[in-house]
Amino acid sequence: MNPGIAAPVRVRLTRLAVLAALIAAAGAALAPAPARAEPLPPVDLLALLTAPDEAAPGGTALYWINMTSNTRVVPTNPRLVLTLPAGVTYRSTDPGDSGPCTANPAGSVVTCTVDRPADIPEGRHLQRITAAVDADVPEGTVLTATLTVESDNPELVPADNTKSDSFTAYLPSDLKLTVIPPGRPVVPGQPVRYTIVARNQGPGTIGHFAVAEGFEGWYIGGDVTTGGADCFTDPGRLVCDLDGPLAPGAELRLEHVLPTRATDDLWGLRTTVGVQTYGPINDTNPANNTLSFSFRFAAKPGGSPSPSASASPSVSASPSPSQSSGSGGTGRNRSVPGALRTTNTSSGRRPPRRTATSL
Repeated sequence: MNPGIAAPVRVRLTRLAVLAALIAAAGAALAPAPARAEPLPPVDLLALLTAPDEAAPGGTALYWINMTSNTRVVPTNPRLVLTLPAGVTYRSTDPGDSGPCTANPAGSVVTCTVDRPADIPEGRHLQRITAAVDADVPEGTVLTATLTVESDNPELVPADNTKSDSFTAYLPSDLKLTVIPPGRPVVPGQPVRYTIVARNQGPGTIGHFAVAEGFEGWYIGGDVTTGGADCFTDPGRLVCDLDGPLAPGAELRLEHVLPTRATDDLWGLRTTVGVQTYGPINDTNPANNTLSFSFRFAAKPGGSPSPSASASPSVSASPSPSQSSGSGGTGRNRSVPGALRTTNTSSGRRPPRRTATSL
């Protein structure tokens, strides 16, 4: 090959390569830069946790966990983390609840994701967790769980992302209802006096229960000496809620003084009061948790015919549970004819808990 000819060819090829590189660089400089990801909007998530009032060693404890939001933003990758106390181990999540849950190998930390995050701003997300209580947990032990909620979004109020709630371990017990009914016919316009007795027959302590009474049309409120319970009234119903403890052998006495109207329809009427308890959770003999008793209004002077007795009232429907672990689920002295007045003969008890599993 003639070296005099090859050299200019190599020079031209080198120049072409440089030119091509310059054109490519210019094109890259003119291409649009990749778009940056928009930051996620902030959210204000709230953790809601409800523990049972009590559970038995060797039994199970039911937790309700909930995540809601004070903003309308649907959170990205929301999750709930439930940390169980020592002596309590994760068992299962109810099928059909939003989002799968998994536990660490020890069963002490449960992480739940959410497959329907749009439920969260609507307040519809709720999961139910069942956990096992160790058989060797001593009676009276207070066991506290903690729920933390989080997402990939910036959090506006981190303080309300965590919620704790507790239950007390109590052995099973037998709660028995009895009644001391009115001793004589009641004159319309005079009060009805009777006493409901709820006795703990052991062997365990009772942490919480409620006594519900159903009445016929004569009931208009009245006075109840509660023995430490918190009582509230619904139309035709009276519920007394005891957030104990009630020791073995102890009893709760609800002494009633209920006014009546001096109306003709009450003369000679025979009426029935139905009574039942909600709880305790670990009752060994629920058959003695329900009773009914009847009394009669006095006959009208002059021998007027007595009204026929009506059907026994029902108290089978329990008060509706709340999603919250606070005390706002039910109120006392509701709008009924006449107000319920209570005299609490106990001191030092904390207010009753009205939770998803209270009654």
